[in-house]
Amino acid sequence: MLAALALLAASAAPAACAPVEGAATLWSKRQTRWVIAGEMHGTNETPEAFTNLVCLAAASRGPVTVAIEYPMDIQPQLDAWLTSDGGEAARTALLSAPFWRRSVQDGRTSVAFLRMLDRLRVMHQAGTVRSVRAFCPPNNGPVIGDYNVAMADRLTKIADATPGLVMVLVGNFHAINRAMSTPQGSTRPAASLLPADQKVSVDIVGAGGSVWACQMDGCHRYDYPAQANGPSVIAPDTSEDHRYDMVYTLGRPYSPADPAVPGVADTSPLKSLKIKP
Repeated sequence: MLAALALLAASAAPAACAPVEGAATLWSKRQTRWVIAGEMHGTNETPEAFTNLVCLAAASRGPVTVAIEYPMDIQPQLDAWLTSDGGEAARTALLSAPFWRRSVQDGRTSVAFLRMLDRLRVMHQAGTVRSVRAFCPPNNGPVIGDYNVAMADRLTKIADATPGLVMVLVGNFHAINRAMSTPQGSTRPAASLLPADQKVSVDIVGAGGSVWACQMDGCHRYDYPAQANGPSVIAPDTSEDHRYDMVYTLGRPYSPADPAVPGVADTSPLKSLKIKP
């Protein structure tokens, strides 16, 4: 059995939601179609925190759809996983998809995401999660137009095709509400392309620690400076550049989430991470 599987605890019923101060503000308006959670890929804490938000949202708004930053060509494996028993054969089938075995492991195929998918599977079978949808352009296929435009278009189609709230987990750049300058020029992140009165973007931030991240020298474990200290709370983004609607301060440090498939990437000691503006 893969070593990563030992980290997953079998469960027959959804775990209870953990209360988070301010969480209800994310979906309190009935016209909200999307809650877009931005994360720093490669931590154990953000997939766990997001899954708990899904639990809280479903308790408040009824069954929700979950959208994750996975290529759309992995959808058949996700669908099969959600209806499976979560056993060794099902997990082996899920992890056999090429996306989990890329040479560039950016944190979306970590042990933490595998734990998240296991909990979402249980929630799906309990009726609180309608489905888990991949919304990125195919991993090996052509990207028509801008990557963020393609993601926003897919998120719109997902919301149009299903009732209720769509809970989105994506890299924190894509969750920004306004145009951003990049080396390639001005870019509109996916969240900024969705109707402002129908979405809430929230940045999930930890109190430093360490992460699994991809930089110019490859994908490794990196130390990570603190961005937000204080208790766990979701509150309006009051920063000067106001990139998000809300900020979810976790109140605890990050820990690195290694790839779920052993041996696909380097797991050497920590390096120093350069934070992008």
